[in-house]
Amino acid sequence: MMKPRIVSTLRGATLVLVAFVGFVPTSEATVPCLKPDPKTCKIPEDCMVKRQIAMKRAFRDAFTSSDMRCKAMAAAKKQLGKAATPAALSKQAAALLYQDIANNPGRVAKKLDPCKKSKLADPPGWSTGDDCVFSASVNDPNSVNTCSEFLNASRTHERNHAASCKAGKENKKTKLGEVSSWVDHGAACDAARYNQGVEKVPNRDDLNDFADEEADSYTLEIWELEDERAAAIHRCTTARDAAKAAEAVSKNAKALLATTGGAR
Repeated sequence: MMKPRIVSTLRGATLVLVAFVGFVPTSEATVPCLKPDPKTCKIPEDCMVKRQIAMKRAFRDAFTSSDMRCKAMAAAKKQLGKAATPAALSKQAAALLYQDIANNPGRVAKKLDPCKKSKLADPPGWSTGDDCVFSASVNDPNSVNTCSEFLNASRTHERNHAASCKAGKENKKTKLGEVSSWVDHGAACDAARYNQGVEKVPNRDDLNDFADEEADSYTLEIWELEDERAAAIHRCTTARDAAKAAEAVSKNAKALLATTGGAR
């Protein structure tokens, strides 16, 4: 039987699809990817950016799925038996839910563009320990040939876990389920609920607190990448349009001078 408390050693984590793409430290350092072509305003590595956003959405939706929470609770009841307390069942279900999502990357990978033309890798995974400190799964994440924006988004994800971890240790209330949205696939069980921004002391041993915190963390990642992508394109189009307008004014002025012979 799997130990119920696997969540204690992996308080929160940014999952990656190592079975499909993986990450390999190379001689090439992390690079900024949200740099549109100044002429077309298209992002050269936009496929990887969109892939990363889609990946985070898939993981977020898995954690907010009422169906998967119900299945995890049913599996916990089967493992621990009728004598188990509700707290023990919830703790085991949280561990099983995480294990199910982490160990089945194919469910996510089949939804993603492989971005075969890109030489960049997906970013490394991150985790937050019981000491509320987070770190990457490689010694130097900046040595991985991936997008720097991906690493920044992963840190945002883990900061949310770290903040929740500290709130739990200090017995302080925080909002759970505040930014993510509930995904109901039709399943109904007593185990599945959604905090919907309720203020409470976070409990990682509770199935729903655990899943809502994960979902919120992924949502923050998604928002950051989407906002940065939109801002980069907007800056580019604004600068490009301004340059075109200035060029048009210059051409008109030259044409006017040509027709008037330069007279004032």
